[in-house]
Amino acid sequence: MTSIDLPLITKLSETTPRARKEYSCLICGQKIKLGERHQKFVCLDDDSLDPNKFRSFRSHIMCPEPEL
Repeated sequence: MTSIDLPLITKLSETTPRARKEYSCLICGQKIKLGERHQKFVCLDDDSLDPNKFRSFRSHIMCPEPEL
C-alpha cells in the first residue's frame, strides 16, 4: 500500500491511454515515456472551493493503484 498525500477527491473515470507526451508517474515519480500505456484517473476535487474543479492523475500500469 502506497501512502500519497492527495486532496479529498472522488474518482470519476479510469482509462489506459498511450502517452502522447512524457508525464510523471504519481506513484514512483519516474517518467511515463512517449507511446507507453499508463493509467489515467479523472477526479473531482471535493476540497476545492470551486465545485467544478477536475483533476487528472497518471501512473504506470505496473505501479500500485493510488487510493483515490
